[in-house]
Amino acid sequence: MNTTLFARTPTTASISGTRARLEIDGQFYGPAAVRLIGRDHELIDSFVPAQLDGGLCYEAAEAARCIAAGRLESDLMPLDETVQIMRVLDGIRRDLGVAFPGE
Repeated sequence: MNTTLFARTPTTASISGTRARLEIDGQFYGPAAVRLIGRDHELIDSFVPAQLDGGLCYEAAEAARCIAAGRLESDLMPLDETVQIMRVLDGIRRDLGVAFPGE
C-alpha cells in the first residue's frame, strides 16, 4: 500500500491469496466493481454495485440507519473500534512530526 499528497496515484486494490485474487476498482471511499480472478487468470465471479452519488455514501447511509433506529453507534463500526483507529492514526502523525493548529 502506498499513498502520497504530491501525485495522483491509482485508487484500485487487489487482495491475493494462494487460489485466487480479488481486484477492486475505483476509489476506496466509493462503490466499486469487484472481480474474483482464479490462478489461471480466469474470471470466476464479479460484482458491480449500484452507482451511488458521492464519496462515503455507505457510511452516510449507515449513520442515517442508526439515527432512525435511535442508536448511538453502529454494530458495523462500534465507537471503541473508531477510537482505536484514531489512536493509531494519531501515533503515525506523531511519529511523522505532523501537528495541527491548536494541538
